[in-house]
Amino acid sequence: MKINPNILRLIGVLGVFFLTFIFFKIVVYLTISMVIFLVGHPLTVKLEKLKIPSVPAALITIIVLVAIVAGFFYLTVPPLIAEISFLSELKLFDVLQNILNHYPNFKSLLHKFGNEEELEQNISQQISGYMSSSNISTILHHALGFAGTAIGGILCVLFI
Repeated sequence: MKINPNILRLIGVLGVFFLTFIFFKIVVYLTISMVIFLVGHPLTVKLEKLKIPSVPAALITIIVLVAIVAGFFYLTVPPLIAEISFLSELKLFDVLQNILNHYPNFKSLLHKFGNEEELEQNISQQISGYMSSSNISTILHHALGFAGTAIGGILCVLFI
């Protein structure tokens, strides 16, 4: 019995897609480690030209790459935290009043939805609904889960 070669090719392609789907995380880790290799290899080669052995040169390269990533977080996270704390201290009703003072046409548009007291009450209800303890715990759970996955992925990539 002769099997059509196109069917064998189709089975092969489907098999590759299936295996890629199953081993997706490994493929992602290998891809990230290849990119890190391509970024760090020139530095390692330059260090080896300076008569530094390959193992210390690789360690220095890893330390430099980690320092660059840490420096990026050091430069972006503190201003982001400052902005979040500034936004958390804002009183939404005062901001709305300031917007209404600057844009009088916006005030007439908002009056179609109700008077100022009703708008303030509706906005407060919406915000308190989003800031309930169950929502905050869910967000915290997802953030910590993401952080754990990210740290595990970083360690896997560094050791590949």
